[in-house]
Amino acid sequence: MLGRIVFLSAIVVFALGAAALPPRHVAAEQPVLLRASKPVLARPHDLALSQDGALLYVADQNNHVITVLDAATLAVKGAFGKGELSRPHDVTWDKAGRLLVADTGNNRIAIYDVTGVTGRLVGEHKGGLSSTEGVEAGTDGRVYATSVGDGTLVVYETGKLVRTIGSQGSGRDQFASPHDVAFAPDQTLWVADSANDRVKIFDRSLKLIRILDKKTYGFNGVRYFAFDRTGRAYLADKYANRLVILDKSLKIARVIPKLNNPEGVVTRGKRFWVAETYADRVLLYEWK
Repeated sequence: MLGRIVFLSAIVVFALGAAALPPRHVAAEQPVLLRASKPVLARPHDLALSQDGALLYVADQNNHVITVLDAATLAVKGAFGKGELSRPHDVTWDKAGRLLVADTGNNRIAIYDVTGVTGRLVGEHKGGLSSTEGVEAGTDGRVYATSVGDGTLVVYETGKLVRTIGSQGSGRDQFASPHDVAFAPDQTLWVADSANDRVKIFDRSLKLIRILDKKTYGFNGVRYFAFDRTGRAYLADKYANRLVILDKSLKIARVIPKLNNPEGVVTRGKRFWVAETYADRVLLYEWK
């Protein structure tokens, strides 16, 4: 009987001791560089993935084309737009599944029907644009674009210019060299006010509701951004030579430093791709 009591007491002591142990520390995910493309691009800017995630479309600025890479291996698969595009900066998909290209040198948004590595120019949005460098498509069918030459954000509906916001300058309601425009998961609209070193966030009515400024974030020429399924925001901070990753509360969660003038970024699942613009290549990272 005494042996049983001692045995049971030992079990109780062991259980209490185990309960008192601190929880095991789980290491936070870290972004790991998987590979880099060969430096065959020419000042690559923003990026877009195919619907299945197999292909990566690159605004290949100084080659004046959209270059298509294998998203996993980063091998070049093809290109389109030669003779049609001039210094393209941004790419995104519209509601109809067409590729919209910020065709900077032609002061327009070029519209392509895309099948794999081939694209056919089928239309354009023009008017109110001077050196456009950013484009986004809303779920309502509207198209949003930035006009660097005018310092404005413009909105198209059914191909017609319906609204213009802002002017050149550094005031609260102005832009200086606006670049990317993109919807966040919460459907707020983010605009990179690049030469003012800030990001402006608008609600769906295009009312300015927040500014991510240089003082708080240390931006230096912030260019293009993307969002992942966890709510993180990825911002290519060009002249700071870094990628800034914000958490859902918009606090800096990670910084990837020592990049060579990065501009473009896109995410899918645990992976993200960065256009290291002045190295003429694309980098592939994965959270591990």
